[in-house]
Amino acid sequence: MPLSTRSIAGLALPLALACGGRDATVSGRDSLRHSAVRPAASGVPAERDTVLHPDSLRVPRAPLVARPAEVRGLYVNRWAALGDRIWELIAVARRTEVNALVIDVKDDRGFVLYRSRVPLAREIGADTMRPMRQERVRAVLDSM
Repeated sequence: MPLSTRSIAGLALPLALACGGRDATVSGRDSLRHSAVRPAASGVPAERDTVLHPDSLRVPRAPLVARPAEVRGLYVNRWAALGDRIWELIAVARRTEVNALVIDVKDDRGFVLYRSRVPLAREIGADTMRPMRQERVRAVLDSM
């Protein structure tokens, strides 16, 4: 069964992506163009084009968030997150090249840092008796 121009054009984008993301163009009435994503250089968002879908609707790409070239993080256990140690670790991050904090929300005994809505967590006792207040979580996130 011969393929129509429309069905060939509809297959071009998935095939182009599967072939390594190089520029691919299908010529014809319903042509599609896929531009390869250029990698971010030193914290600058990658550039992307608008994609023309087979139904001819223009869909703008979602904006990309700039990422640092290297991620340097500190591990924050549950007890440090609940106590004043979190503020000391945030201060260390500000003074040094640290640009990420990994906050462990479940300790080595299985207790979580927050009030869980999962029935099984409550049933087995993993729900914490000392949760991190929502205001504190917001304050920590806002300070970064």
